[in-house]
Amino acid sequence: MKTVALIPAYNAGKTIEQVVKRIPKDAINQIIIVNDGSKDNTADVLSNLKKEYKNLKILIHEKNMGYGAAQKTLYKESLKTNADYIIILHADKQHYPEEIPSLITPLIEKKADVIMGSRTLMIKKLKDRQGMPLYKYIGSKFLTFLENIKFGTKLSTFHSGYRACTRTVLENTDFDKLTDGYTYDTEFLWEAHKKKYKIGEVPVKTYYGDDLGSHVNVIGYTLKILKLVFLPAKKKR
Repeated sequence: MKTVALIPAYNAGKTIEQVVKRIPKDAINQIIIVNDGSKDNTADVLSNLKKEYKNLKILIHEKNMGYGAAQKTLYKESLKTNADYIIILHADKQHYPEEIPSLITPLIEKKADVIMGSRTLMIKKLKDRQGMPLYKYIGSKFLTFLENIKFGTKLSTFHSGYRACTRTVLENTDFDKLTDGYTYDTEFLWEAHKKKYKIGEVPVKTYYGDDLGSHVNVIGYTLKILKLVFLPAKKKR
């Protein structure tokens, strides 16, 4: 059994080292990171990490290709490693790498084909948002409500970059034909759902510190999700 952790990194020089060092060594066989055209010191940090972690592979996009494009590169590389289970997490330390086993275990136990790390499942009351801005919480709940109606699902969120899946899912979905942008996570779930793969969720903690930045334009992202939800379904030929 082989498990590979994938990390898309863009201008993550301040956080990527902490993320890598917090990954449980006994839960992962290999770490693959793509430097997606970073303009800060991400390349230097990764170079130093490579000296310490022999199981770390670094891929490079000479220019910024986009969040979705970075995931495509990582997924294609993971298939070359013969990994059985693949997990993807962010480089900005918003996710807790220590929780990787919680996402992988349901796959090993064949309870699901795709597992989402859901911050929403941790929030029982508004005051329990773990620092998550109220507008993000309400926006995520609203968009997920619409997406669940469209696809007949019952997910707590469609908007999480902390996700694990089996090799079979990658081999049988068109992950390389999805967007290069920030709606990739949502489109990936839709694609897996259309292929009849079982999507499960586990509650995860999320870090929202003042030291974290965001590359996502919230309004633009929301409009793109709404466009995806309300676009007419393509007719099958």
